[in-house]
Amino acid sequence: MIERETKVDRGALLADEERDVPVALLCEVFGSQRRRRICSRLDGESTAIEIGDLAHHIAALETGTAADDVPPDAVERVEILLYHVDLPKMAETGFVTYDPESGLVAPGDDIESAATYLELVKYTF
Repeated sequence: MIERETKVDRGALLADEERDVPVALLCEVFGSQRRRRICSRLDGESTAIEIGDLAHHIAALETGTAADDVPPDAVERVEILLYHVDLPKMAETGFVTYDPESGLVAPGDDIESAATYLELVKYTF
């Protein structure tokens, strides 16, 4: 087994007094590969993106196809789940902001924390 070296300070991430987001909610968010992909996609973005574009990106990853070859029904399924399940849950954490009226998704104030948690998840599982 190869040991991975990580720059993530696990103690600081897991200390209750340092964490604004409850552990159960973090587990719920990062327990979903789709939600981890959403955070990865939005990390580093400076502007909002349309939910349809995000759904297309995620559907391509989930189907393992090139962006031009994603079946429209796969994009539609992902978009529905993003709209009703994933984005509202992620908005609770502050990792994303989501306006269901306009269909725009943007990095939240805590998106940088999400990137740090993603590193922890990557080296933990």
